[in-house]
Amino acid sequence: MRHFEQELEGLKAKLLEMSALVESAIYRSVQAVVERNEELAQQVLRNEGRINQLEIEIDDKAIGMLALQAPLAADLRLVTASIKINNDLERMG
Repeated sequence: MRHFEQELEGLKAKLLEMSALVESAIYRSVQAVVERNEELAQQVLRNEGRINQLEIEIDDKAIGMLALQAPLAADLRLVTASIKINNDLERMG
């Protein structure tokens, strides 16, 4: 596997991790409101740090790939889409 392909796989893995964390945060947020559970709401807030950290890591990785690897066609679309998805996920989380 080429180095660039490994970088893409790492980028995808981080996006999947972030997606799972955001999904969990949304579910727990709704549950906290419905149940009026302050502890669950506090747990969501405590876990927000990891989502923010992943947003920075993904952004740095994608920008680095664009600058250093100069991806073409489908790879370029994948990296730029990752940046957009990353931004949207961070807003949701």
